[in-house]
Amino acid sequence: MTDARRVIEALRCGVPNGQAVEALGCHQPEVQKQFLSRLAASSTCPSGLIIKGGFGAGKSHALEFLNRCALKQNFVCSKVTINKETPLHDPVKLFRAAADFAVIPDRVGNGIKEAARRVNRASTTYRDLRSWTRLSGVDGRLGASLQIFESAKADAEMQDRMLQFWTGDPIGSAAIRDCLRRLQIDAGKTLEIVTLKELGLQRFQFIARLIRSAGFAGWVLLVDEIELIGCYSLLQRAKSYAELARFGGSSETFTCPGLVTVFAVTDDFEAAVLEEKGDARVVPALLRDRRRSGEEDLVRLAPLGMKALKKSGVLVRGPSDSEISTLYETVKRLYADAYSCAPRDVASPPRLSSTRMRQFIKRWITEWDMNRLYPDQCIELQQVEISTDYSEEVPTEDNDGRVGDALMEELLGRIIRE
Repeated sequence: MTDARRVIEALRCGVPNGQAVEALGCHQPEVQKQFLSRLAASSTCPSGLIIKGGFGAGKSHALEFLNRCALKQNFVCSKVTINKETPLHDPVKLFRAAADFAVIPDRVGNGIKEAARRVNRASTTYRDLRSWTRLSGVDGRLGASLQIFESAKADAEMQDRMLQFWTGDPIGSAAIRDCLRRLQIDAGKTLEIVTLKELGLQRFQFIARLIRSAGFAGWVLLVDEIELIGCYSLLQRAKSYAELARFGGSSETFTCPGLVTVFAVTDDFEAAVLEEKGDARVVPALLRDRRRSGEEDLVRLAPLGMKALKKSGVLVRGPSDSEISTLYETVKRLYADAYSCAPRDVASPPRLSSTRMRQFIKRWITEWDMNRLYPDQCIELQQVEISTDYSEEVPTEDNDGRVGDALMEELLGRIIRE
């Protein structure tokens, strides 16, 4: 398949690849400006950026463009799409997805494993990594696995097992101690073990430092479709807001030098979920009941995440007339190259302020397809508006995440009475 065909197929599916972004460019100067400023200031603490836009406005296209920008600036990049298998409120699953899809500039293969093999053990960033693993509260397996990996006596199988652990695989303290014993490394009397959630968060902090010790500028996470948290249960939504604030740099204990996270969300999320569903009122009421349950972090961060969704963020702007004209000629040329034909001029949808980039491209390609496949037929295209469905889907297996209608009514009643 030719490069032009790959670009057209990606545009037809609405999933822009690197070639499509390179061919069409990205006309979002404010998004690019905000992103580059965060890359420049990322060496000390994590930071976040929220981009907003309607369905088909070009958010995924912008994320792919930012991905290419970050790779050119020597960042390791991970593109993650929020779904049922990768919920935002679960740091363990979020980390696993980020690790699986990590890439480094100009190389194929898993980015984290490639970075681990390039660490400079004489660098100050590597010394910072080792010092961090010795802090109180950090899972002892992280520091011990680092000692195993850097040992000259460790064979390839042992090192690969440590790499698997760093990228999300489980490993028991007994297995770690067995490796230490075989390498004659004294790890002390005990290995502190933390909860799975805490380990997920610590893996982000560990890998962010590991990446910098390998000579990279940092780690960029590009998280798409976070509006799907609107389908979570109430408690899961609260936890998702907390994670959004955490990755945005609002947690003093979540230290990830070099980590920049970009979240893409629909522009109607605030109205549909924070206001219409009542999260802006109900979540604080829910969290007041959890202050004494050891979830102080959740209580403090969730309102900050909701505030960021309401007050922060850069809107993906619609295309100008000149940009639409240039885009039309580019896509027409690509279509001609892809199918070795001469597509005739076709009409565009009305250029309203609400008309999105995907509507232009899909209409052009669809009409060219119809003219090419059915040249003797009169084609009439109908356009249907697609809205985001925020109806709640409560997983039956997660009792901790379930808040039923009765509790919702109780919380709303309490808010009204207050």
